[in-house]
Amino acid sequence: MGKDLVLYQSKYGASRSYAEWLGAAWGCPACALQDCKGGLGVYQRIVLVGGLYAGSMAGLKRFFRLCEGVPHERAAVLCVGASPYDADTLAACKARGFGAGWQDVPLFYARGRLDMAQLNPVDRALCRMLCKSVARKDPASLEPWMQALLSAADAPQDWADPGQLAPLLAHWEKTR
Repeated sequence: MGKDLVLYQSKYGASRSYAEWLGAAWGCPACALQDCKGGLGVYQRIVLVGGLYAGSMAGLKRFFRLCEGVPHERAAVLCVGASPYDADTLAACKARGFGAGWQDVPLFYARGRLDMAQLNPVDRALCRMLCKSVARKDPASLEPWMQALLSAADAPQDWADPGQLAPLLAHWEKTR
């Protein structure tokens, strides 16, 4: 054993960036989840990096199917989103997406990017409608995710930073 693998499901590029940064830190490949055919039991550490969209994480179902039979302590998940870290959102994502059998797999969070011009037409339309709704609220009552959304409506935002991998890297240092 001793090999590591970083898988990613990236729609707009931030998850792929985090996967590549993690792969570089570990000296292992960062591979698109769709290219993974299985055989994950040979890896010592397996991480899925995926985007968080409306409270659900991209690629989780497939990742957990591929990890069947892999001891859970060898897996972890990093979700990437545009909103600032929110423990309640992360807990809801885990409760909804991890299922009863995977609750012991650690979940981490990192902020990504938001560029309205890069969104596909459906995502862009949904974000614009949400922006209009949020913009009508009292600015003092806006939640952090609402502020992030409005800031990206005017100009692309990039919060991606390899330093945000620190909690995930620290987790693996503790378990070695």
